Amino acid sequence: MQPAHDCAPELFSPADICAAYLVHLERRGRGNTAYTQAARSFLRRWPQVQQ
Repeated sequence: MQPAHDCAPELFSPADICAAYLVHLERRGRGNTAYTQAARSFLRRWPQVQQ
């Protein structure tokens, strides 16, 4: 495994990403249970979206 570079982005947990997404939706007055369920399903399938 190669060492991480100083400029490498920080990897966030799926829970952090989902929480940020829900805040994003709320700020824009959007979202419902379908948005939330789809985000959670996506993050369960691909938990490291930054890679």
